[in-house]
Amino acid sequence: MKVIMRSVNDVIPYENNPRVNDKAVEAVAASLKEFGFKQPIVVDSSGVIVVGHTRLKAAKLLGMDKVPVVVADDLTDEQIREYRLADNKTAEIAQWDWVKLEEELDNINTDMSVYGFETYETVEVEQDECPEVKEESEVKIKEGDIFKLGNHVLMCGDSTSEDDIRLLMGEQKAELLFTSPPYSDMRSYEGGDLEVSHIAEFIKAYKEYVPYQVVNLGIKRSGGEIDTYWDEYIKQVLNSINIALKTGR
Repeated sequence: MKVIMRSVNDVIPYENNPRVNDKAVEAVAASLKEFGFKQPIVVDSSGVIVVGHTRLKAAKLLGMDKVPVVVADDLTDEQIREYRLADNKTAEIAQWDWVKLEEELDNINTDMSVYGFETYETVEVEQDECPEVKEESEVKIKEGDIFKLGNHVLMCGDSTSEDDIRLLMGEQKAELLFTSPPYSDMRSYEGGDLEVSHIAEFIKAYKEYVPYQVVNLGIKRSGGEIDTYWDEYIKQVLNSINIALKTGR
């Protein structure tokens, strides 16, 4: 791979670039300033950008006159169009292992928010005390955010979504899951019946991450085996009530 230095004025943005990147420019500029230009911009034989629009904007923001460039003259026009989209899309597929990320961030003294990592203020409160929240306060938490709370991890997500569960658990495994399903999404209030397919999906979603699962609908799963527990429990309760009535205890 041959890297050449080229004037920023000779590097041409692709006019139909579908990637909206303005919000990322400052973070990329901070990275370039701190670490240098480690990833060249890729252009076609005409000097039009294939990969690296954000890096060019960041370089201009920093006042750079030249940037490192790789000319992809070995690719066809069709491959250029494919690569331009694939480079951005494949980056979206990767996900964070949030526990490991938290460990890494804890070992860094630099303010990583300049690179786009969000930070949240820690508020110390007494028991039964609720910090005042201004009505106009901006809600920064969004779906997919995960927070480490001591030994616990809290996620803003969908407990029935396999993608959310995979994102939350990463490579970790749990020993036991005891839960009540989200009734509001699972009940048909007009008919009053519980959707069996939703229960199946709810149980299936956790199979990979926890060997033993108890659902507060009288259902338990051990590995891949499903059983019920309410029937036996009710029998025991009725037996205890009968004994108490007969013995006076």
